[in-house]
Formats: sequence, C-alpha cells, structure tokens
Amino acid sequence: MKRLFTILIITFFSTLVIAQNSDNKFETLIKQCSSINSQNFKCNSYLNLANYIQSLEKNQAIELIKEYANTYQYEDQIIILTRMLFQSKNDSVLRRPYLGAAFFFSDTDYNEWPTEPIEIINNIPFLILGGYSLGGLSEPSLNYLEYCIENGEWTENIYSVKTEEELQAGLNVLLNDKKWNKELSTTEKLFFEKQIEK
Repeated sequence: MKRLFTILIITFFSTLVIAQNSDNKFETLIKQCSSINSQNFKCNSYLNLANYIQSLEKNQAIELIKEYANTYQYEDQIIILTRMLFQSKNDSVLRRPYLGAAFFFSDTDYNEWPTEPIEIINNIPFLILGGYSLGGLSEPSLNYLEYCIENGEWTENIYSVKTEEELQAGLNVLLNDKKWNKELSTTEKLFFEKQIEK
C-alpha cells in the first residue's frame, strides 16, 4: 500500500512538471501541422512552427521538441520538424528516418530525396512523397531526433512564413526540378499545389 501511494505521488508530480514545462504556443502550432499520410500538408504551418522554435534558445528548443516527442502524439510532425532543423556535418549525410517504404512520384527514388520526407526549396518544406508502406513499427520520432542531435548540426536556414508569391516561386522550382524522371501527372501536380494553399 505504501509503495502504491509512493508511485501515485511520483506520477502526480511528474505530470505536474510536464504540464508546467509544456509550451502552449508550440502545442497550438504543432496541432496545425498535418501528418504525412493526411493529404493535407501545408508548407506555412510547418514554417510557422519552425519559426517559433528558432525564436527560442537552441538548447531550450531541443528540450521542448524532446518533451513533445516523448508523448508519441506528433510523430510525423516531429520527424518533419527535425528534418527542417538539423543538417549534416563534416560532409556526412543524415540517414533517412525509418518510417517504411516510401511512395515517391515520377519514378524517383531515395537517392533523389536526401531529406525525405520533405524537400526544402527556398527555405520552404515540401512533402515529396505520397506516404509510406510499413509492415512493422516505424522509428519513434524521439529516436530520430536523438540521432540527428548526435550526428548532425543545427541548421543555418532561417524559417519564416512565406507570402503567396514566395510559395508559388518555390513550387515552380519543385515542379520544374530535373530530378523528375518523367512528367508529373495532373494529380501529382495538384498534390504539390495544395501544399501552398491557405
């Protein structure tokens, strides 16, 4: 009985500490960011989130992302945010997150998209795949975040919400990229166009 009481007290105070440390603005912003398979990815939602994170001191930002990764509620969002915030160092390449087999467009493959599941163009993140096929469990976002902390470095990109003109310019670069091995279909173009809509 005494042991059960002790566990309850520890659980209560742990929950209290997490609640006190939680960041309401971060939570509001990350809730506006869609998951990879939702077909509702919006570039500016992720730019807004990354901009807020970059307004914090780096170590504080990383601890905040870790806190939310520990909840396992925003797995895709944390993976995408991690891809935006960390870059390779010493001419190395950050490995892809283990989320399953990716469905790329236009006969492209992993080699064409080193920052999969996104491609960053003019500091704008575009989702560049239609989803993943997974036979088991995907890599937890916390694991991938810790891998990037250890093997990468904080990005030099400065993120901010983009105007319609800036988003369209980034989209044009993506649609005309020479990486595409065949012409994108109307459906595939629409998939990318929706990402810059409000």
